[in-house]
Amino acid sequence: MNYENDNFYSYDLREPQRKIINPSSLKETKQTVVYTEDWTNIPYYPTTKERRIIKAKEFISSGQQVPLILANQIHDDNKNQILVDEFNRQPTQYETIQQNKNKQMQQQKQTNIYSIQYAIQQKIKPRASTNTKIKLGGVV
Repeated sequence: MNYENDNFYSYDLREPQRKIINPSSLKETKQTVVYTEDWTNIPYYPTTKERRIIKAKEFISSGQQVPLILANQIHDDNKNQILVDEFNRQPTQYETIQQNKNKQMQQQKQTNIYSIQYAIQQKIKPRASTNTKIKLGGVV
């Protein structure tokens, strides 16, 4: 394969997919190897929540009232952030069952495999063994 005729483009993975799939000719570069020194000037792209808050601050600073739709979106964002937060989240019934199974497995791992408790946990039947010594006669 001949790679000399390939075109290389510089792009940021945070950009929309359409810009990465169909890059503009302005983003074309001759540099094929990327060095870490290029990473110092990474632009900051605010999240949608941050953009909404910035818009609300702009409305307040200009003396206008914040639109009700925007205020509701910010309120919903805050609600969702609390719901998604792992610290505030309640485990589901399935997760609690899985946690209990994991605890049981850990307890089983801690049990000595030659102990009676292990045999009881694993429901292992005892092996047949001799009860008495039968003398068949002869030289012992």
